Amino acid sequence: MERSADLSFQFLLEEVNKGVSFYVEDLNVNKIKDFAKTVESKSGPEKINALIAELINNVSNYSANFPVIKNKDELGKLKEKL
Repeated sequence: MERSADLSFQFLLEEVNKGVSFYVEDLNVNKIKDFAKTVESKSGPEKINALIAELINNVSNYSANFPVIKNKDELGKLKEKL
């Protein structure tokens, strides 16, 4: 059984706020929640895409230490965390 995109968005948001924040100490979950409110009127798939794009393109708004990997040349960031 497939879950709806809206439910998937809620799971994604919860994972970022609770799971990722466990590993990224300075992650500002309140700002992420505020961003999520700005996309409430969008469809489920649009919400998911908007959150992912926001974290990729504006990661410094949420954390100074969130290692977002955009291409293979940046894999060193991930390796440093291991």
